[in-house]
Amino acid sequence: MLETGGQYLIVADKLADAFLAATGLEAVKGALIPGEKLVGLKYAHCLAPHLPVHRRFPRQVISTDFVDMSTGTGIVHIAPG
Repeated sequence: MLETGGQYLIVADKLADAFLAATGLEAVKGALIPGEKLVGLKYAHCLAPHLPVHRRFPRQVISTDFVDMSTGTGIVHIAPG
């Protein structure tokens, strides 16, 4: 978990340094949370403030086997339909 400006970002520990370098964010590394502990939790989409009001609802973490730990954040957003 990364803390930046009072916000918390969930990023795979193996990818955190590359993520910070790519985004230019300054953050403090916090707790290490196993991915299976996140399953079922609800979260606010990072773009929620820019979405229409009817689309600003909590999302839920699910488990899947296609997350690639070689790039990105280690978390994948999927959208039905």
